Amino acid sequence: MTDSKMAAPFDPAVLAERFQTLATKSQAAVQGFLVDRPDVANIGMGDPAKIGQVFFELTTKLLADPRPIARAQLELWEQSVSLWARTLRHLLGGEPPPVSAPDKRFKHPEWAENAIFSFIRDSYLLSARAILSAVRGVKGLDEETSRKVEFYTKQFVDALAPSNFAATNPEVLSKTIETGGENLLSGLTNLLNDLQRGKGRLSVTMTDMNAFRLGENIATTPGKVVFQNEMIQLIQYTPMTEHVRKTPLLIIPPWINKFYVLDLQPKNSFIRWCVESSISSQRIRSSAGVSNRGTRSSSSPGSIRMAVCETRASSTTCLRAPSRRWRQSRKPLASVQ
Repeated sequence: MTDSKMAAPFDPAVLAERFQTLATKSQAAVQGFLVDRPDVANIGMGDPAKIGQVFFELTTKLLADPRPIARAQLELWEQSVSLWARTLRHLLGGEPPPVSAPDKRFKHPEWAENAIFSFIRDSYLLSARAILSAVRGVKGLDEETSRKVEFYTKQFVDALAPSNFAATNPEVLSKTIETGGENLLSGLTNLLNDLQRGKGRLSVTMTDMNAFRLGENIATTPGKVVFQNEMIQLIQYTPMTEHVRKTPLLIIPPWINKFYVLDLQPKNSFIRWCVESSISSQRIRSSAGVSNRGTRSSSSPGSIRMAVCETRASSTTCLRAPSRRWRQSRKPLASVQ
């Protein structure tokens, strides 16, 4: 009997048609990205002039003493000959070459089981070690320059890893055939979106930018901005009890932190627990888009005190950060002042 789950036979014509469609979609995506005109000058990382100066110093030292690079070349040649012999035995049905050390970039089984991909992986790793060894062996560089040379060289070597290229990555190749190239289009779209978000620089997001909606699944406690200047906003939260304590609570989160972590969802919101416990709550957040250090004086204690006094004439209790113990005492207060 024929297995009904057997994969359909490979059809080059169908695959060619899919890639033609993929090319059309990719072209449209790139054109849409260029129409929005990101800051092209920002594309790329690092200062080319500074990087060039660092490698100029490296080259000068290498010309003065070429022994490190000659030694690295000799070791690379010897290890490459050994690699060719192991690969030949693998192609003839022998055991695959042992992996020297686990590398998450090459965890797919094909990197070890397929003789071609195994050779690509091992030849890259040999070359990478030889390049880094030659750079580390250069004498006469000061400590700071030496660190920069090694850092930039490692970025270059890592970028050349065969796992970064579709044609030499078995996992990408199998996924491309499986999806008809849609995975490549999705990756290109994500890349263009990251560049667009960063105005020319990569701004990789670790979450779905549309997953959170203010007032629905984040910052759900009702409140309003009652005071604002060029540095801060003062948020007053709506009481949820008939009476509130005489002394309000003013929360000042760290300036480098996200102010909304104290008010995520009702089940884990410190702010909501406060207003449900008859504590009149206020919170300071930095005004959006403010980055001018020249206005720092506006966030002085006097400015903050004035903001609080304009909204509440009574004394104020300040809290820099909530204790985790509040989770263990989520019961309303017995009495109200």
